[in-house]
Parts: sequence; C-alpha cells; structure tokens
Amino acid sequence: MSDRIFKLNSLLKKELGTLIMQEIDFKQGAFATVSRVSTSDDLSQAKVYIQGYPTVDTHYIMQTLEKEKMQIQKVLHKRLYLKILPRIVFVLDRTSTDVSDIDDALAS
Repeated sequence: MSDRIFKLNSLLKKELGTLIMQEIDFKQGAFATVSRVSTSDDLSQAKVYIQGYPTVDTHYIMQTLEKEKMQIQKVLHKRLYLKILPRIVFVLDRTSTDVSDIDDALAS
C-alpha cells in the first residue's frame, strides 16, 4: 500500500466517523462506528467497514447508511479537497462478533 493511500484511508476514516456521528439520525440507542477504510489502488472505491451497536440493529444501521450514501458522498466531497474522491461502499465489519463467537466456543 502506498503512502498516499494510507493517508487517504486515515483521512476518510476520521471524516466519515465524524460525519456519521453528526449528520446521520439513527433510532434511539443505535449508533455506528467506522472501524477501518480500505481504498483501491486506482482510488475508484473505498470500502468503509462499519460496526453497529447494538448488534441487533446492524441491519437497520446498514440500510440507513445505504439510503444516505449519496448525501454522505456530497458532504465528504465538500469537506475534502481531493481531485478524485473514491466511491464509498459500506461493508459490515463482523470481527467483533466473530471474536465473541470464538470466545464462547472456547469457554464451553
């Protein structure tokens, strides 16, 4: 991974995390965090890995983010001065649920 893509991933993670917290209205008690961002080498797309809490609301959170994706993309384009802004693709990050499943299996 080039230094430019690494910096872009960090910048997108920070800005998207702030944007999701401030601009997206989830139902009471539900919230989302950006766990990581992975941008393609040609800067055409950025996979944004989302963790939703509580886990029972993850489907609702992902639907809300998909519905608001174009608005998020527009606001992000205004905030960042980039010639090429990658297309955002939201992906559910299941690492925390996978870890808890492994812990449960080892405990029993």
